[in-house]
Amino acid sequence: VEYPTDDSEYCLFVKGAPERVWKMCDKAYLEGKIQVVEENWRKAYDNVNLTLAKNGERVLGFAKLHLPRQSYPKGFNFHCMNVETINVPLKGLAFLGLISLMDPPRENVPYSVLKCKAAGIKVIMVTGDQPITAAAIAKKVNIISDKTAQEIAEEENIPIEAATKKASAIVIHGDQLAEAMREDEGLPEAERGRQLASWLQKPQIVFARTSPAQKLIIVSGCQKLGHVVAVTGDGVNDSPAIKKADIGIAMGITGSEVAKDAADMVLLSDDFSAIIIGVEEGRKLFDNFK
Repeated sequence: VEYPTDDSEYCLFVKGAPERVWKMCDKAYLEGKIQVVEENWRKAYDNVNLTLAKNGERVLGFAKLHLPRQSYPKGFNFHCMNVETINVPLKGLAFLGLISLMDPPRENVPYSVLKCKAAGIKVIMVTGDQPITAAAIAKKVNIISDKTAQEIAEEENIPIEAATKKASAIVIHGDQLAEAMREDEGLPEAERGRQLASWLQKPQIVFARTSPAQKLIIVSGCQKLGHVVAVTGDGVNDSPAIKKADIGIAMGITGSEVAKDAADMVLLSDDFSAIIIGVEEGRKLFDNFK
C-alpha cells in the first residue's frame, strides 16, 4: 500500500498462517520499536500460538516491511497476484503480532456427528487451519474423542511415526500428504497411495493445512478404499472435491455459485444436521421399498 516515509513510498503488509509469516521475519515490533528477533522470542511466540490454538481459535500472523524508495519508486508496477511472478521481498519482514478469531461450531454439530457415527458414517475433517486448532475443533464436535498421535508421542516420549501407528486419532498436516504423494511418484499405479490409505483406515481423522488439490486426493483415496464419499463445502476451492465426490453437497447461503453448480445437493440452511436428517429419511424410504 502507499505509505510514504522518509525513505519509502510503499509498505508491504502480510497476513497468513502464523508459522509461515514468522519464517519471513528477522525483526519484530516490541513496545512500538523494531528489534532484531532473538532466539528466546521464538519460544514465546510458540507458547502464545499454542495457547490460542488449543482453545480452537483460528490464528493469523501479521508482518510488514517498508520498501526502499531506490528499488520501489513511486509508480512501481507490483505483481502480487501470482507466487511465481511476485516481485516483492518475502524475507526480512518485521513481525507485528498475532490475532485469533473464534468461530465456534453450531450447537447441534457435535450431536449430529455422534449420530453419523452411530449410523456407520465416518466423518473426516479437512481444513486449512493449523493442526493444533483443527484438533481442538475436532474434539469439540466429537470427530476426535481419543488421544491424538501427537499427544501420545509427547506423553510416552516416542517418535511420531510410532505414535501414529498406535493411535486411533490422527491429525495429518498437508505437508505430510504432499510428501506421501512425492514418494508415490514413479511407482506402479497399484502401489500408489498406500500411506494415504493407512491414514484413511484410522477411525478418527483430521487433515490440516490442506490445499484444494489435496482435498481432491483425499476424496480419491477414500473412493479407492471402496467408500461412498460425500463432500461438503462452500468455496470455489472446494468445487473440484465436491464434483469428484459420489455426493457433492454445497452450502445454500454462504456457498459460491461455482460450488453450487458442482454439487449434487444444496443445503438451504447451511446446517450440517440437515445432512443427517436427509440420511435418516433416505434410509426410511429404502427400508419401505424393501
